[in-house]
Amino acid sequence: MTTLLRCLQALSISLLYSVSAIAQTAGTKNNDYRDQLIGKWYHKSEITQQSVTIMAQSVQDFLPNGTISEQAQIISTTKDGQVSCLVNSSWEWSVSGNKIYQKKIGLHVIPDYFKDHRGQFVNNPSALNEVCEIIKKNRSESLMTTSVFTILKIDSKILNYQYQDSKGSIQESTDHRVNKGLSSYKVN
Repeated sequence: MTTLLRCLQALSISLLYSVSAIAQTAGTKNNDYRDQLIGKWYHKSEITQQSVTIMAQSVQDFLPNGTISEQAQIISTTKDGQVSCLVNSSWEWSVSGNKIYQKKIGLHVIPDYFKDHRGQFVNNPSALNEVCEIIKKNRSESLMTTSVFTILKIDSKILNYQYQDSKGSIQESTDHRVNKGLSSYKVN
């Protein structure tokens, strides 16, 4: 478990978790993207560094009142086992032209499960809580910070966008419109 904790601390989990990009409006009711963006969007990403694989998946529900309710699952896997933490976040959002602005305003991390290398559940609440606290710390660093996304393409099924990661590199990602919450995608 110590190996997992060291590796998690070395990773920047906030880099992995590219936020789904969608938006409402701050005084731009005629923006064509506004209505297209309202609803649920699913995003999944995965990164491997230092023998740790972190998979993050989320469903963000963009509401017409300029808020987002997000449910996410972050799974960290090493040779020693797997830890899952659930993350509930709240956001404010707006859109201007093809730019989406999102600001995380709240965050709650919930320990989910800990499995050993054979896939058997492990009853070790302190280790599970320790990993989820690392995730909470990393995710909390972006509280009250506005992120900007550029819409490249949006239709009834997908949202393709660009954003600048914390290293300054331009990244591209795609989210998928869904009708269900995270529980439909959650890994057990």
